[in-house]
Amino acid sequence: MSLIKQQLYTNMNARDQLMEDIESIIEKKYGHTADGAEDLIVALCDAVIRNFPTTMYSISELEETAIDPMGTGK
Repeated sequence: MSLIKQQLYTNMNARDQLMEDIESIIEKKYGHTADGAEDLIVALCDAVIRNFPTTMYSISELEETAIDPMGTGK
């Protein structure tokens, strides 16, 4: 797997884990049915998505434009 793919997957996994952690923390502290708990979870996860976006490009597009410092053609 190329370095670009590894970094993309790492970032996406970290973002997903952060959103799962947010939901878990809020539900443990306030309960899922507490007034506003769901709204708070949605607001925080939306902030994560805005500030921790995935790329607009596909992995293949990134690989096509990547600099190959070793000249391997990969």
